[in-house]
Amino acid sequence: MVHDDASLPLAAQVCEGVALQLLTQHAPDYARLYLFESAPSPNFAQIKRLLAASHQRWGQHLLTARDCLKHLTELEELTHRRFALLAQAEVADIHAYNAAAAHAEPVVYLLISVSCPSRLLTR
Repeated sequence: MVHDDASLPLAAQVCEGVALQLLTQHAPDYARLYLFESAPSPNFAQIKRLLAASHQRWGQHLLTARDCLKHLTELEELTHRRFALLAQAEVADIHAYNAAAAHAEPVVYLLISVSCPSRLLTR
């Protein structure tokens, strides 16, 4: 999610709603949500409450660029392993794999909130 300062509250509300809808499609053990903000904010309050209340079973709130980059590297490695897993199982996606697997793989959602000056958003 890229936003300027003026559109942040509305953009955060929309993204939070979409993320929460995606999570409701899964049990806590089968979905993970990672939220990255470049600075702590009052936005994404429902997601932050969910992550805290579940003791991070649903995912993590990442606040530093170092944490986000580390997690992106882990997700890249996970993606490579997942493609190999899907190819071996001869299925098209993780949902088809999970339907037939003895051990379901969690679905991972990554929400990154980045502020950008409004003049750059209109180009």
